[in-house]
Formats: sequence, C-alpha cells, structure tokens
Amino acid sequence: MKVTKPGLLAVTLVSALTFSALAMSDSKEKKNRKKKRLEKMEASDHYRDGKFFNDAPMDTFGFKKVMRILKKHFTGKFPDKIANVEFPLSNTPWDNDLDSDLWFSWLGHSTVFLQIEGHKVLIDPVLSKRTSFVQWMGPKRMHPFPVNPDSIPDPDVIVISHNHYDHLDKKSIKRLHPRTVHFLVPLGVGKYLESWGVDPGKIHEMDWWEEFQLNGLRITLTPGQHGSGRGFGDKEETFWGGYAMKGKRKNVYYSGDTGFFKGFADIGNRLGPFDLSLIQIGAYNKDWPKVHMFPEEAVDAQKMVKAKVMVPLHWGTFPLAFHSWYDPAVRIRKAMAKENMPLVFPLLGEQVAYDKMDFEHVWWENLVPEKYKGTDIEQKTIK
Repeated sequence: MKVTKPGLLAVTLVSALTFSALAMSDSKEKKNRKKKRLEKMEASDHYRDGKFFNDAPMDTFGFKKVMRILKKHFTGKFPDKIANVEFPLSNTPWDNDLDSDLWFSWLGHSTVFLQIEGHKVLIDPVLSKRTSFVQWMGPKRMHPFPVNPDSIPDPDVIVISHNHYDHLDKKSIKRLHPRTVHFLVPLGVGKYLESWGVDPGKIHEMDWWEEFQLNGLRITLTPGQHGSGRGFGDKEETFWGGYAMKGKRKNVYYSGDTGFFKGFADIGNRLGPFDLSLIQIGAYNKDWPKVHMFPEEAVDAQKMVKAKVMVPLHWGTFPLAFHSWYDPAVRIRKAMAKENMPLVFPLLGEQVAYDKMDFEHVWWENLVPEKYKGTDIEQKTIK
C-alpha cells in the first residue's frame, strides 16, 4: 500500500498527539502521588517544618564535632577496623520448602531474608560493594555477598527501615523490584523507589504504628531513634523506623538503626512478645551515642521488647565506625551471656530454622585475637 505524504503527516501528527497526551497524563499522576505523599507526611505527629523528628532531643553535629570526627577518621589508627581475615560463608543451598514456621538467613550487615509462616520477607537489601553514592569510594564490603542474589526466593515484601546508603541501595532495588510484590517504607522514602522504576502501586509508605496486612501476616512500622539523609540538604526529610512482623504463630522484631530509647518498652507492650529479634549492635561511638546503640544497650532493648532470641545485625560487613570489626560481636556475646539470654550468630548465608538454632556455634571466634575469645560464662539456650 502506497503511503502518501498527507497520510504520513497525519499518522505522525496523531502519534505525536497521543504521546503528548500520555506524557501529560503520566505527569499529572506523578504530581498527584507527590501531593498525596506530602499530605501524609504532614499528617504525621513527628513531622514539622519539612523535617521528621524523634521523641527525644538529639545531639547536633556542629562544625567542631564534625571536624573532630573527620580528623580522627583521617589521622587515627584503628586496629582491625577493616577485617584482614576471610569470613566463612555457608555453601549449602537453601531448602525453599523447609518445613518450619520461621526460618531466616543473615546476608550481612542488616540484610536478612526470612520466611514466616510461608510469607517471604527481605529486609534492607544491600547487594553493592560499597555503601556510598558512588561505587569507587566509601565504606567497602569486608566479605562477598554470601549467596547468589538470583537464588533468593521472590519476596512477597521488601521492608526498608530508612534511606541511608547502608540500608537503601539503588542497585539492589533496581535488581529486585521486578520480582517483588510489595515494598514497605517509612514516610517519604517511596520517592526513591519510584524514581528507580518501582511500580508506584507496589509502594506502601508508613508512619509509626501503621500496619500492613499480608494474607495473615501483620507488619507494623515501629518507632526508632535515628535520622535520615542521602546527601547535603536533605537531613530528616524522610522518616525511619523498625518493623514488627506478626503471624499466627511466630512474631519477629527488626530494630532498624536506632539509639537506645524508652520506646522499646512501648513496642514490647503493644506488639510483643517476640520469638526472634533482629537488633543492630554496631557502628557505635561516643560522638553519636543517640543514633546507634552500644551492644550492652541492645541487651536492655531485647528485654524491653520482650524477645526470646536475638540475632545481632549491623556488624562485620561495612566499617562504619572506629571500633574493630569484631568488637560488637564480642561485647554482645558477653553481655547476653551475663544476663542468661540466648543469641545466635548464624553463618553468613546460612539457612536457619527457628526450631533448630545452634546456640553454641560462634563462627567468628577463631578469627579474633585470643583475649577476645569466650565469655567466661556458659552460653545459654532458649528458655
């Protein structure tokens, strides 16, 4: 069929008008989503003047403190801050049909895959080598990601605790979102996911104590004491928090990044007791005591949220503070043993069934200096 010039012009014009109409419609939808996002943020009782805030007053990082920290970073000597040993990784493939109400795998730092009563949850996935806005500088991973990311079962839900680079990773979200059903994020964080190609219909932005129902699994965004920001000028513009994941038989708590605060008691009273806690224990320092817990404080948090067993997170993967890579593990082990409270150090990438946890295996003990081995107290098992 011969196409005349007027016909070609008409087709071109119709195509251009159609494209323009679709673009305008898409732009309008984006504006509506942005408006609704802001309205929900402004409705939060922890949002004021464009910023989110904690219940307790926080220490400010003034110029002098920042300069002192930077000087320490560039001139200080910190033995074993970066591991010069090879971490053991599990080489046993996961049994995705494992008969257990609850199983989990620690994938390094705060990344955990867990299956609770059949529901597949992936927490703060970070696959990248560095936690930075570029991959040629910034804190570098001290061990490989322990499993093939493509072997991770398709998540029913990915939960994100806040927008810091060691918890919200662009590369990971872009790789995982095509096979993920839902994303749960604190208020304001959805804008990042949307800009990275995640279907807006998958994104659920939440305020503290807000719940999401997933076919019998109730997921609640819990309070925390922390902050947010991915660059200059965006400090505290998005929210932060932890998560409680309650099924019919099992209940799991993830702290997210947080300093020690009295809100742990509220979490325990309202949503506990918990069978398992995933609590951050690393990246602490006296210069920022209110945004990251010290290991001994994590023990008190464990008591307050009423959790039976702890899996310590946020250590041994990225060097984010000045302490040695093993200091968090050594201290939490001693502190928990002193209180006769059980904890588990799963091998990186290991599939762990809740009813078959190994409380005796401490994979890192042979990698640390002799004086840091043992607790002088017998490790206890779950009561």
